[in-house]
Amino acid sequence: MAIKQPHPVLYPQLVALGKARSASLLGWQKARKGVALRTEFRPLEGDSLGFDGRMDYAATVTHIWESFVSSGGKMHAMADKLPDTDGLREIVISEMSGLRLPDAFYAHYGEEVGLDLPGHTNIYVDGVYFVHTTVFGGNRPIATAEILL
Repeated sequence: MAIKQPHPVLYPQLVALGKARSASLLGWQKARKGVALRTEFRPLEGDSLGFDGRMDYAATVTHIWESFVSSGGKMHAMADKLPDTDGLREIVISEMSGLRLPDAFYAHYGEEVGLDLPGHTNIYVDGVYFVHTTVFGGNRPIATAEILL
């Protein structure tokens, strides 16, 4: 099995590829550009999120990744630190007020841990970004997480 790079390493590469791809379309003739754009976005035709939803999700991922980078970009390998995860589908944490966490970090699991999306063994949890935030109305800091599949 080839070693796959964790999301924080791949993300800036994917953004650069997307920008280069978009920039290459700008110089094309209008008719050719329209065909290329329709081809590019065809996979999203049946997408339940829709274009606006995808753009909102992309903005959220960008914000979380930028928080991660601005906090030092620390990644923690979790594969050798986990208990047996067979049958695990949900982790409930009722309160984390006494837990001291960095402002942002990435817990990397990777494909070898086997945290697959039920019914889709080819989709797995690469890792989780943890970003320190404040709950509005409660003034109680909590850790939030964005899971990227």
